[in-house]
Formats: sequence, structure tokens, C-alpha cells
Amino acid sequence: HDMILHSAQAAVDENERNSMMKGLLQTLVVRTSANCDDAILFIIVDLISRIGSCRIHGAESRLLYANLNLTAATKAIQAADFASASTCIECGISLLDQGHWERSYRLSLELFTHSALAEWAQGNTERMTKSIDEVFNNAKSFDDKLRAAEIKLDYEGMTGTNLFE
Repeated sequence: HDMILHSAQAAVDENERNSMMKGLLQTLVVRTSANCDDAILFIIVDLISRIGSCRIHGAESRLLYANLNLTAATKAIQAADFASASTCIECGISLLDQGHWERSYRLSLELFTHSALAEWAQGNTERMTKSIDEVFNNAKSFDDKLRAAEIKLDYEGMTGTNLFE
């Protein structure tokens, strides 16, 4: 199957392929409601990831696609598929523009908190720590830092280490 896929991709110019994927993505987003089937949601976020954040323009589209990735990541976490969750979160974060903590505070908080959890579950301490730091440095209230602090304490309790000495 991989050879067939690579042959088919090689037969289509990269710009044309990206244009086709964008068209398919827009069609799926328009024709499915916010409560779309999980399978369709994961097809949508896969297309977003394949297109890449550098090829997605427009603040509204970027925010919509970041939110869709957060929704998919949440579902992946609920299914204990932390690798898929991490991929969705990474894509969602890449879609955030400069100043996202001011303009898209709740989305930023959720993406980075989910990132800390997904990375912790996979044993990616460095990435988990970066996500926790991002939350601690940008959260507006103590309550907004609680989930990240809980992840940090769970990690420290399991490993007997202090991440932030």
C-alpha cells in the first residue's frame, strides 16, 4: 500500500496535491457539523497536518483548525492514545499565531495543558516540562495553572524527582 501511495503522490505535483487536500478539507469542514463523527474528525485533522500550518492562511481558519486539533486530541486522550493526541496538539499549537495567549487564551491554555499530559503519558519529560513552563508563564490565574501543576506533581511523585529545582 505504501508503494501505491508514493507512486500516486509522485504522479501529482506538490502544489496541485496541496490544493486538492485544501479543497477536500474545506468540503469536509463545511459539510460536517461541530459534532461530526470521530472518524471524520480524525480525517480532517490528518488533512490539516498533511497540509501544514505554513500553508494555512487566515486567522479564522487557523483558529478553527487549532480547535479541531484540540477536539481530536481530547478524544485521543480519552481513548488513551497519547501518541495521536500529541500529534494533534503539536499541529494545533503550530497553528497559533504570535500573541496567541492574549487573543486565544482558552485555546492556548487547553492545548499546552493537554500537551503536558500527553507528553507525560509518553515519558517525554523535556516536552512535558516545556508545556508546563508555558502554562505557568502565561496562565492568568492560579486555577488555570492547577491541571499543569497536577501533572507536574504526578510526575514528581512517580519518579521522585523535582522538575523545577
